[in-house]
Amino acid sequence: MNLKFKTKIMKKTTLTLLTIAITTLTLFAQRDQGQSFMEYYTQRDKLLHVGAGFVIGAGTTRIYAVTRPNGPLINAFGWGVMVGWGVAGFKEVVYDDMLNLGNPDAGDFYATAMTAVVGAGIEVGFQKWQRKRYKKKRNKVVTDFATGQRKQLKL
Repeated sequence: MNLKFKTKIMKKTTLTLLTIAITTLTLFAQRDQGQSFMEYYTQRDKLLHVGAGFVIGAGTTRIYAVTRPNGPLINAFGWGVMVGWGVAGFKEVVYDDMLNLGNPDAGDFYATAMTAVVGAGIEVGFQKWQRKRYKKKRNKVVTDFATGQRKQLKL
C-alpha cells in the first residue's frame, strides 16, 4: 500500500468515527423532556466534563509525542483519544454506576469523550507545528570567510 492510499483511508475512517460520535452525542444524551441541546450541554457539570476531557486528551497526546519525538503523530493522537474515552467510560460506569458515588449520565460520557478527541487533535496540530519549527531552526547557513563559500550546517 502506498502512503497516499493509507492517508486517504485514515482520513475517511477518522471522519466516519467523528460523525458517528457526534450523532450519538446528539441522539442518545439523557435530556429532560423539552430541554434544548444548548441548555443541557451548558450545565456546570457538563462544562467540567468538557474541561476534563480536553485536558486528558491533550495531555496524553503531548506526553506520548514528547517521549517519542521521531514517532508518528497519529499514534499520539490515538493514545490521547483512547485514554480520554477510557477515563470517561470508567468514570461513568465504575465510579458513578457501580460504586454509586455519582449520577451516571450518557451526556457526561459524551462531553468528556468528544472533547478528548478535540484536545488530542489540537495537540497534534501544535506538535506538528513545533516539529516543523524545530527542523527549520536546526538548519543554519553559514559563510566561511576564508574561502567565501556558503555551507549548510545541521546542528
